[in-house]
Amino acid sequence: MAYPFRNLVFEGGGVKGSAYIGAIRALNEEGILPEIQRFGGTSAGAITALLLGLSIPFADLVKIHKDMNFKAFKDDDFSIVQDNIRLFFDGFGIYKGDFFTEWVGKIVEKWTGSKDTTFQQLYDKTGKDVFFQGTNISTHQLRTFSRETTPDVPLVVAVRISMSIPFFFKSVEWDKDYYVDGGVLDNYPIRLFDRKSFVNKEEHFTTTDTIDEVNKLVSNTEDHSTLRSLHTKYNASFFDPADEIVYNKETLGFRLESQAEIAMLKHIATSTEHHIGHSLIHFAWNLSQTMIKGHESGKTTKEDAARTVFINTFFTPSFNFDITEEEKKTLMNSGYTSTKDYLHQFNTSEVKLFNRPKSRVQCTWLFLIVL
Repeated sequence: MAYPFRNLVFEGGGVKGSAYIGAIRALNEEGILPEIQRFGGTSAGAITALLLGLSIPFADLVKIHKDMNFKAFKDDDFSIVQDNIRLFFDGFGIYKGDFFTEWVGKIVEKWTGSKDTTFQQLYDKTGKDVFFQGTNISTHQLRTFSRETTPDVPLVVAVRISMSIPFFFKSVEWDKDYYVDGGVLDNYPIRLFDRKSFVNKEEHFTTTDTIDEVNKLVSNTEDHSTLRSLHTKYNASFFDPADEIVYNKETLGFRLESQAEIAMLKHIATSTEHHIGHSLIHFAWNLSQTMIKGHESGKTTKEDAARTVFINTFFTPSFNFDITEEEKKTLMNSGYTSTKDYLHQFNTSEVKLFNRPKSRVQCTWLFLIVL
């Protein structure tokens, strides 16, 4: 059965991103992947978006994940003095991030011919667009890296920016500014493609109260720089003010949460507590997660939940770089079953989903009548 999805968005989540391999497997089985035109994400979600944007066959994606050495990402200097200098004076991160840069560079080079391939060059080669979120701490703003906004920026640079978890990985200095993980301001950019120019069919978009409010503000302002204030309510980091904001039913997102957090995001439960521990690393991580959750909870709506596959990650810590093969397998299985379950609901007309195109409901009933 044909699906309307043309855009995929992946939440950041560190090693929990292993679950995306299972989700991709389900998308591949359903014939959805070949129809996708744009991939977006933050941090681990940006890495996933990049791998899919490179049009890497699923079997090769599985091998890349299997061979991935998460422990190697923790590339400190084995020297307390040097690590502290980097943490407090040079980049403000415990780990350098050089191993990751080299690792992802080799992948980009293998599938494009050059580790310095840019957003524009990727599109010219594959016809696919990728969008990564980064946080510019010099300007205190979200920055979207894409063919539209940064066509000549190397993919490796942009994805390295997107995964620069504050205090963990060294920040990236680019274009005279400092950048860290996009998750600080937008860990789940589900509204990344909510623009009319990104919709293929007229019946595949609609509006919401929030969108109406944003469009009204856009039409009533002459100084478009004031739109930066919309970051707290809507991902307005790069859109053309003349391009109407809509609710895009062709977008499907993926979130990595525990079952308790999923219930909260679906507005059926309250928040849960997390153990902080007694180390700087645990404190820094929980501080960054608090910032991220604050932004996410402020903009999560029931309409966005309708176009989201919630993947249960069983309280797996995002920074557990010592994750076992068995734990990775559990996450992959959860990604697979969660995606399959969502698509089953999407195909069930009795289940009300805000993002289901009306034409699809009519076609479903016609199919049942014929049977």
